[in-house]
Amino acid sequence: MTGRAKAIWSASALVVLITLVAPLVNVDGYRGSMRTSLERALGRKVELSSVRFRIFPRPGFTVGNVIIGEDPALGLEPVAYVTTLRAAPRLLALLRGRLEIASVDLEEASLNLSRVDQPKAGVQWNFAALLRPETLAGFPAIHIHGGRINFKKGNTKSLFYLLDTDLDLWPPDSAHDPWTLKVRANPARTDRSAQGFGSFRVRGEWAADTRSAVLDVTLEKSEFGDLLTLINGHDTGIQGSVTGSVHLAGPLNKVGLGGKVTIANLHGFAQAPPGGNEWPMLVGGVLDAVGQTADVTASMAVKESPLGLRFRASDFMGRPRWGLTVNASKFPLAALPGVARNMGLEIPADFKLEGTADGAVSYAAGGQVEGGLNVSSATLRLADAPPLKVAVAALRFAGNAVRLEPAVIANEANETAQLQGVWNIGSGRLDAALTSDGMALASLGRQISVAGIPLLSDATSGIWKGQLRYSSGGAGWAGEVHLQDTVIPFEAFAEPLHVVSADAVIQGTALSVKRLNVTSGGVQAQGDYQYDPAAVRPHKFRMTLTRAEGGALEKLLTPALRRGNLFTYAFNFGRPPQPDWLRSLRAEGTLQAGTLEIAGSEFKKFRTRILWDGTEVRLTNLETFLGTAGFEGKAAIHLDRRQPGYELSGRLKGLAWKSGRLDADLAMTTSGTGAGLLSNAQVDGTFTGREIDLAPLDQYDTVAGDVVCTFDSAGPKINLTQLVMKSGADTYQGTAETGANGQVLLKLTDGTRRIQAAGAIFRGEPFKILP
Repeated sequence: MTGRAKAIWSASALVVLITLVAPLVNVDGYRGSMRTSLERALGRKVELSSVRFRIFPRPGFTVGNVIIGEDPALGLEPVAYVTTLRAAPRLLALLRGRLEIASVDLEEASLNLSRVDQPKAGVQWNFAALLRPETLAGFPAIHIHGGRINFKKGNTKSLFYLLDTDLDLWPPDSAHDPWTLKVRANPARTDRSAQGFGSFRVRGEWAADTRSAVLDVTLEKSEFGDLLTLINGHDTGIQGSVTGSVHLAGPLNKVGLGGKVTIANLHGFAQAPPGGNEWPMLVGGVLDAVGQTADVTASMAVKESPLGLRFRASDFMGRPRWGLTVNASKFPLAALPGVARNMGLEIPADFKLEGTADGAVSYAAGGQVEGGLNVSSATLRLADAPPLKVAVAALRFAGNAVRLEPAVIANEANETAQLQGVWNIGSGRLDAALTSDGMALASLGRQISVAGIPLLSDATSGIWKGQLRYSSGGAGWAGEVHLQDTVIPFEAFAEPLHVVSADAVIQGTALSVKRLNVTSGGVQAQGDYQYDPAAVRPHKFRMTLTRAEGGALEKLLTPALRRGNLFTYAFNFGRPPQPDWLRSLRAEGTLQAGTLEIAGSEFKKFRTRILWDGTEVRLTNLETFLGTAGFEGKAAIHLDRRQPGYELSGRLKGLAWKSGRLDADLAMTTSGTGAGLLSNAQVDGTFTGREIDLAPLDQYDTVAGDVVCTFDSAGPKINLTQLVMKSGADTYQGTAETGANGQVLLKLTDGTRRIQAAGAIFRGEPFKILP
């Protein structure tokens, strides 16, 4: 073997031996020197556990469980926790007998960047000590792999941190060489799962001799809302994505920047992103890193940008102050409904807004807004409604308030309404007023429906005038309006209500209608109506009908009286179908009618109190007159059956019959509708009569008895029992019943004398004495 070969083999054996032995060499005795060297390089107290020597990939030390302390004046928690620190010494210094650190690799590191705001000392960052010249002179290269960087203010950690951070910082080799930086990290939040909401990359250089920097920042697709929260300090509820790249270059006191940023998918926190709507913006400006000021502008990436932004900040490493100014020049309003809809506002899908806006609005940190926007030639459109035009509208911004100055809204008939309002940005409260001297409801139909204005939201046509006020602070809608020729559907009625005229007072969800003149299904009424959602029976009314016919009333109330056909009854498994509106309906009030015609009979001065509770309707204090006879009683209507059921009871007084007067205590039951009401009816009760002339039998001073009456196609069938008839000193007892021929057969006796007579008295035929 040659001498050269022996040398190669000897060197190789030595390298192998060192490689095998180095991990077994415990250099804990040099732990103090290692700690001192790291403290000198990092400017912080350092704690470490095990120290091992390594050869590959380059000679150095592997240090376990490193804790880099914090300045007690800035905080209690250490600056960093590092599971494994690999330090490479400067070989020339090592040959001279000194241990100096050339580079540091941090694995599984968690770092805290802290700032303390002290009244006298001002704002201090915990990395400021690293920027001292004596520290920078011996600063090692820093490499972080997959680390975590936390942000703190005092002893409080921000909910934001950097996840999976790769950082490489190389100090210059000479005084004329630049510092080099490369960072890649994923911003994340502690209130979410451990995953980033985007990522950014930074590559750049800083030349200490010329005090200039070159930097390229790339923001990959990231959550826009989280970046706003980082800037604003609280969650704005705005979501979306942002991408972009910016190039910075120049002396530190005047770093120029330029690039492009794209914001997309703007939407509210609880809304699904729209899947488009990109807003590309060109950015430019100047950054003064020494004076800590920034002036950045942005405009839309078109030839004549309708939107311009200017962002200014100062003291951003101390007590940040910043402001944003938005300039609009013929900005098209067409995009705003989509953005507002994505933010969670309930705007119909077919709503379109046309027109332009001009002006400027400034927003400063702390929530103060100043400026104004002027809207010109605006048109509001809905697919099934005529357009509304606003020639001019002015928005004024001051403090936390956004004020809409009185603006005139006009429809195609040139009927107008005036709208004004104030929105408080801080509290989110909206106050608005809508006034008109007369405008078709059809012009505002969809808008009123979306706004949920009581009464008006249900109208399908008509004219309104008056003033409406809205407050989102819990009061809702309020105001006074006059309605004319207005059509309002009501579920309990077969035909819509035609409000000829009415005066309404709206207070939140409560409603009071006075001087109501209404018709529906041939029935005309006047009166008052109230709706109080907090009452046991929210609906209250007082209605007067001049004249009404029973058949028309029954037809009008068909939705409540009829439970559907055979098929709906069968598919409801034999149970009468009951709509939700009927089960939940609770109403009370009074009903009067000058004349109420039922089955050919005219009842005068009809009056009753109605208590409607779902499928049970009660009529109390029922009063009416049939000719000269008066009736007082009560009734009930049962709507929980396939056919409505009726119960009526009361006292009839003074009914003229056979030259005399009859009084009766009666109870009637029936069911069904139309002709079925009479055929299913049965009347039970007692009666008394005075001065009854039953010629040719006799004239009786009194007549009394029990009565049962039923009805069929041939007419009423009456059955009288316990019949007592007195004439002078004579008293007769007996019965009377209707036979198959429709005649009433009367059988009487006074104990010695027997009387039998028959006659179709319901057809006006007198009795005839039978042998």
